[in-house]
Amino acid sequence: MTAGDVASRVRRSGAGAVVAVITGAAAVLAWRSGRDLAWVPLVSTALVVAGYLAAVTLVDSAMR
Repeated sequence: MTAGDVASRVRRSGAGAVVAVITGAAAVLAWRSGRDLAWVPLVSTALVVAGYLAAVTLVDSAMR
């Protein structure tokens, strides 16, 4: 598996769209419940970090 194969799989997975939808849902939930919106970027960042760790695991397994 090459780096291009990994990038292609990530693009086809729609991971960015999933992160955007979850972040949007968190913003709507916070807005409707009257909560402070400061925690929404934390949710988005946590999703990005989780995706990064998944990608690192995938690349590591591909290199072995």
